[in-house]
Amino acid sequence: MTRKFLLLASLLIVLNGCTRDDICDPNTATTPLLIIVFKDFASPTLAKQVPNLTVQTSDDDETLVINSVSTDSIAIPLRAGNVNTRYLFTINTGSETEEIIDALTFTYNTEDIYVNRACAFKSIYSNLEATRSDEDTDDWIIDFNEEKTTVENEIEAHFTIFH
Repeated sequence: MTRKFLLLASLLIVLNGCTRDDICDPNTATTPLLIIVFKDFASPTLAKQVPNLTVQTSDDDETLVINSVSTDSIAIPLRAGNVNTRYLFTINTGSETEEIIDALTFTYNTEDIYVNRACAFKSIYSNLEATRSDEDTDDWIIDFNEEKTTVENEIEAHFTIFH
């Protein structure tokens, strides 16, 4: 009988220990992703899919962010603790066509904003700029443009890549 009482008391304590404000609501805005759209260089107003796009970081871990998808837009994270993030954009991954890799480095300032107790902080990125890290002649990225220099939501595109 004592065991059942202890088990029931433990269960009540555990269930009572979590309150509603300990769980971050999925609808709460958190650190936004960088939204990149891909457009046709010849017709800059038209979206253009990138064939078999792979995106990975160029750090020691080479973290795979996007793996071989054909798309005209992506959402990728920036590193909150850093002032820059370098990505390798590879097209034609796993296809019969030759893979082409372009590297872009995104530089920015980070500001942490308190959201609430459950969600803690979110990062806002300002003064967003990009530079091409390699100047090969075989680049698939012809040009790029910063649409928004502040990344504070995921509603609009922050960056456009022309190919």
